[in-house]
Amino acid sequence: MKKSKRILFFVGDAPFFVSHRINLVRGAVANGYMVTVACPAHTTAIKTILASGADWAEWKVNRGGTSIFGEILSFLRAFAIVWRTKPAIIQAIAIKCILHAGIVSKFLHIPIVGAVSGLGYVYTGKASGMKKVLRRTINGFMGFGLNRRNVSFIFRIPTTRRWLSLQD
Repeated sequence: MKKSKRILFFVGDAPFFVSHRINLVRGAVANGYMVTVACPAHTTAIKTILASGADWAEWKVNRGGTSIFGEILSFLRAFAIVWRTKPAIIQAIAIKCILHAGIVSKFLHIPIVGAVSGLGYVYTGKASGMKKVLRRTINGFMGFGLNRRNVSFIFRIPTTRRWLSLQD
């Protein structure tokens, strides 16, 4: 099948994806797309993903992790998945997935859609100490990976978009 018919989803929580986004997979498959879902292993969710007609790629990512070594490994794993699947477009769901997939998609010149369902720990509450450092670091990497033409966002909560537009 042609590259133009491949969609890759990056997800940090397989059960969340199955409960909130599996219809996207079903719709894409019904319209002739080859779909791959990259997410951590979760037996029940993976069975549902495969039953929907999608392929599954194990992406080991720690949703709340802040280890530099762990994040580099997650990034390299994401790069390998994208390289192997050769998608025409990527959809990443949640901030960490958007961060990793966004940088990979920039290097490989692949359009990306980031689905922001919430801000997560780093962007909620007062930013001081380590949280402030994390926020600035993530903002820098997001700017690097996502400040280009072939990037789109879906904001589930309208205030999230307004809040992000106010940040430095």
